[in-house]
Amino acid sequence: RALHRQIEIQQFKVFRQTEALTGLYNTLDIQHPLPTTRHRAASPDFLHLLAREIFRLQPELIVEAGSGTSTLVAAYCLKKLGRGKIISLDHLEKYAVISQRTINSHGLDNFAEVLYAPIKDYEIDGKKYLWYDNSGLEEIDRIDLLIVDGPPRNIATDARYPSVPLLIDKLHENSIVLLDDGARPGEKQIVSQWKQKYGLNYTPEPLEKGAISCHFGDPG
Repeated sequence: RALHRQIEIQQFKVFRQTEALTGLYNTLDIQHPLPTTRHRAASPDFLHLLAREIFRLQPELIVEAGSGTSTLVAAYCLKKLGRGKIISLDHLEKYAVISQRTINSHGLDNFAEVLYAPIKDYEIDGKKYLWYDNSGLEEIDRIDLLIVDGPPRNIATDARYPSVPLLIDKLHENSIVLLDDGARPGEKQIVSQWKQKYGLNYTPEPLEKGAISCHFGDPG
């Protein structure tokens, strides 16, 4: 009976991911296959949440820490809106090139750009951190949506924490920070620190790998 229940749960999870992915293809009129989802890549349910937030916010500028399928989906959303751009950072030049080529092959180069941004040392409040070289974002003064799906955990367990401290001057009262892998203890600790230091409230999203939506002020 326990095994039967476990199989039912797994089948339900697969159905939810398939449902989310099918919805994306239909809503965004995607004519070419998307790159692989799940595992290290963003899961379909996270991509569905991302699309929902982009259509709600209608952002002029999205910045993303960690390029991949989410970059492509965000660009499709912006194309459908007819406005906006996403700039994605990737610390591995190989994958930055692959991501940009994929974007170009989908005809989305007007809506997305991937920057090669090697990991470098930063000091925040007297503590050393590793994060992307953000010199490519110096000319940006306003970020409407910040997607945090990197650096990977093998860089450091708190590698995603600097996303907000290093870009806080570019965020505004209506900005949203969307953090993937929100079920992990490290990510829960990160959003708790963001709330304490920068006043970012947060709402957990019940996704396969968890996600956390962060915002200034009260939700809604």
